[in-house]
Amino acid sequence: MAMGIDEIEFYFSPFTGIEDPRNRNTIFLAFGFENQEDPGLAEWFGELEGRRQSIDKIPIKSDEDVVSLQTILREGKTHHAGLIYARYPWKKKKEIVLGDINFLREIFCNTILAVGRVKNEKHTALCIILPDKFSPRNIQDEEQRGHLYQFVKTVTEAIVYANEPYVDFKTDVGSKIKEVFFLFFGEPQKALDEFLRKAIVDGKITGNWMAIVRRLTETPPNIQTPLELAAEVLGKKIGTVHSGRWRKIGVSKRIVAHILSGTKTLRAHGFNLTATVNDGSEHEPCILKLHYIPKTNRQKRIRKVVLTGKGVVFDTGGHDLKGTGFYDRMHYDMAAAATVLAIPFLAEEFNLPVEIIAIAPMVQNMLGPKAVLPHSIIRAYGGKTVEITNTDAEGRLILAEAIAFGDEKFKPDALITVGTLSDMSGFGPDFLKVGFSGNENERRIKVAEKLSAEKVLMLPRLEYLNRVDEIHDSPHADIINDLGNTAYHTSPFVFLSNFFKYETSWIFVDNSAVFESDAHAYGAGPGFGLKFVWHLVKQFS
Repeated sequence: MAMGIDEIEFYFSPFTGIEDPRNRNTIFLAFGFENQEDPGLAEWFGELEGRRQSIDKIPIKSDEDVVSLQTILREGKTHHAGLIYARYPWKKKKEIVLGDINFLREIFCNTILAVGRVKNEKHTALCIILPDKFSPRNIQDEEQRGHLYQFVKTVTEAIVYANEPYVDFKTDVGSKIKEVFFLFFGEPQKALDEFLRKAIVDGKITGNWMAIVRRLTETPPNIQTPLELAAEVLGKKIGTVHSGRWRKIGVSKRIVAHILSGTKTLRAHGFNLTATVNDGSEHEPCILKLHYIPKTNRQKRIRKVVLTGKGVVFDTGGHDLKGTGFYDRMHYDMAAAATVLAIPFLAEEFNLPVEIIAIAPMVQNMLGPKAVLPHSIIRAYGGKTVEITNTDAEGRLILAEAIAFGDEKFKPDALITVGTLSDMSGFGPDFLKVGFSGNENERRIKVAEKLSAEKVLMLPRLEYLNRVDEIHDSPHADIINDLGNTAYHTSPFVFLSNFFKYETSWIFVDNSAVFESDAHAYGAGPGFGLKFVWHLVKQFS
């Protein structure tokens, strides 16, 4: 993707004193953990340790308490410094566990907040003082080194992500961070250097792709048509000429794109549901497919994963109109497409030995003269007929055809489906709703949750849902697309299960948390779910 993400230079070294590493506009940021003294911080930054102690006494912490900036005096010179305060992720536990998901989410969110504050102050270089817990003398076993890796990787991801807000239409875009220095207490060690280097490189790559997904998702709806989204992903103009067939577009050495565009073309290829969802729009729909083929000499069989992602660039609800007050962030309804389309690029950067096919149907669900009427019956790709009882349950319609196409054409080892299909309805703004079928996938989901530090709300496995084969029966068609208020959270999951072979290993990921008004405060804004899906895919290597 040619997205124009600026590169940040990262360095690491032992802490030797409070001097600007390159005599530039630098600020020193240290981490303080609730009710835990840090010997290194107390010795070198007594002012920040004192600040941490004072924040401990405040019952309810504000953003100004979580990230506090100040100037400190050393040998007649003033230096810019700040404290990133980490609270107990769960009050009842009264313990900060370094590898805990809640702790890593706290670090991620607070680092994003700190980068925003630092940029507002026009600083362009950061010195991150690693906690004394990460001194070489404390990194003696594999578990501790693992915590160090996760911590530094998380901080790096947050810095890269926070450095790239969508500001294309702002007159003053503000400053950006150009350099980051990780400083640790103690003498360097080879093992520590290796972990730091790997954590920073991995964090830069994943943070960069989270920022790209964020940028795609936040592009305003007056610009982001289905074809414009595809063009942005590919980094090249596509044009509006619809050839009647899949058009091949070279992307990189290991990624090839194919695009099917235009209402008539989609219908000619059997994608009637996708074309129908888009019928109310003046813009043409398309389906973008990215195919990543790894380069490897290993003898072990390369497994194949098909990813399908919902790409509704704006959702009015169609004839089942959402109405005033329900359009906040409706241009985020393509966040899943952005997520799955980023995975082949991540795989290429990490040289992942998994064949990946990412399929994203892209539409606008608008209310117009040709918009589909409720209770219309449409024949889907693969032959099933669908009665559209709710035109605002459109995401599952386009995903159904992507699933049927991907399963039939590629016969994958696993299918992973991502979509913003049902809101969180009180579950919280930082969970991914995840369902699955098959015996191995529950373990894969738990592993991906731990490695990504993105929290999962597990749906019952498909086989456990009562009368799952009957729940969407229609007297007039093979299947209806919505059950009204019945089974709200599982209905999309069950509906989609009708469009692949039952034996196919399948994982369903709902990333609707991006719509929540406080998602950003919990690190669940655009880009949320990318790391989880990535760690699912990695397990098929």
